[in-house]
Amino acid sequence: MKHYRVISADSHAIEPPDLWQRYLPRAYRDRGPQVVSTDAGDRWVCEGLPSHVARRPMGAVARNRDKAYAAAAEGDQRYATDAKDWQPDARVEYMRLDGVDAEVLYPNYTMRAFGIPDPQLQQAVCQAYNAWLSDFCHAHPQDLFGVAVVPVFDIEWAIQECRRAKDKGLVGVLLPQDTPDGSRYSAPEWDRLWATLAELSLPLSLHIIASGHANVNWTRDETGEESAAVGYAVLPVRMARAFATFILEGVFDRHPGLRLISAENELSWAANFLHRLDWGYHRRSMAKDPMVRCRRLPSEYWHEHCYLTFIDDVPGVMLREFIGVDRMMWSSDFPHLDSSWPESQQFLDRHFAGVPADHMQSIVADNCVRLYGLGG
Repeated sequence: MKHYRVISADSHAIEPPDLWQRYLPRAYRDRGPQVVSTDAGDRWVCEGLPSHVARRPMGAVARNRDKAYAAAAEGDQRYATDAKDWQPDARVEYMRLDGVDAEVLYPNYTMRAFGIPDPQLQQAVCQAYNAWLSDFCHAHPQDLFGVAVVPVFDIEWAIQECRRAKDKGLVGVLLPQDTPDGSRYSAPEWDRLWATLAELSLPLSLHIIASGHANVNWTRDETGEESAAVGYAVLPVRMARAFATFILEGVFDRHPGLRLISAENELSWAANFLHRLDWGYHRRSMAKDPMVRCRRLPSEYWHEHCYLTFIDDVPGVMLREFIGVDRMMWSSDFPHLDSSWPESQQFLDRHFAGVPADHMQSIVADNCVRLYGLGG
């Protein structure tokens, strides 16, 4: 069994520009994602989605803000400047340079797929990505662990895609934070999907910007607010709402084997969230609120079923015993501009100064190993 000292629990795969031309059925290739070159640079285009600048994805330049902004501004405006960016061997080299032993891989461009309005195209695009990701991870099965992207227009299709993902060696699934029809994930029709994930031991991830709503225009929330700065500041609210739904409305009572991950939403919000959950449970239970269906104190479910990944949250680490040392998982966010790469070791030293060694080891590796069953 491989011993892991440092694992990034939320890094991002870099999709090659021809991924969907190689993995999509022929009928969908002209409609699916592709990189289109213009005189001004490269752009991702996909039917039903806004065009998106396709810069060279290796934008992470440690914690140096000036370098990061300069890289984004000069922008390698050509996406395919270095094919090594989507080769598994090179990916492991980048990890080793950063002192990271393994990565759990979430999508990069593919998170936008939840905004594709045509259900069949969205399913085809995500299924093709999952097939590519499985092939990518199989090149280094002890180092690279993929999370499947699963649309939920059709629950039966989603169940079958979860089974395919498990068969392909992927270790978790990513669903959109919001459902296509506006239903709540606590509604009875979703129980078959939760039962499947529990049966397969596939943890369920909700990512901070992965939703059909947010991926059409992530700066606009349900109030109609449209501001990148405001949108960024209040992103944790959407995640808190989703977690409250699972906990308070009885999902974990019905599916005790289900595990839920807040990906890239940091830690600190969870401390007040847990306090409000328990306080509100007492208040609303006494009022016989019909939507409060959990049978125990909400924080008990949190400490049994819920996990969080974080990049940069020193206050959250300080609150670790309240949030749960065994609930927290560090991530480098490679290759994004928020990433600590290639200086993650210095970053971890700063984050965990004065923290007991066993707490640090749990947060930077062991919790991830236990959750996903890595290294066996």
